[in-house]
Amino acid sequence: MTAPAPESQARRGDRPYHLLRAAQALFQRDLGGLDPDQRGRAERLAAQTLAVEDLILSAPEAGACVIGTPAVDRALAEVIGQFPSPQAYAAELAGTGLDENGLRRALARARPTCGSTTSSTAIASAGRSGARLGTC
Repeated sequence: MTAPAPESQARRGDRPYHLLRAAQALFQRDLGGLDPDQRGRAERLAAQTLAVEDLILSAPEAGACVIGTPAVDRALAEVIGQFPSPQAYAAELAGTGLDENGLRRALARARPTCGSTTSSTAIASAGRSGARLGTC
């Protein structure tokens, strides 16, 4: 078995987004509200969803996917809407080391709009494996 490749810069930059998403999905809490066991579970889920996302986006069919600004704007509004206030949203971003531009990049990567059935099928099948990556 070969050793895993080192994390790319984009992959490391998307990790806080996946961690935030995992904390919300598993516990409906921000990272600061997790106990050590919950944090560990969120870390594992984040690593899994990031790995699945990387596999999908490295597929040849992913070349037909483009990132649409309106979709990223809607996704960002969804994320912000999960927080009780703008201050809570800003605090959570600061606590994860993620800024809004980094979050937008992660959302764009996680929510492509695909121009081919093959790409749609690839991303939809990943969704069945437990990764919520968006739809095409």
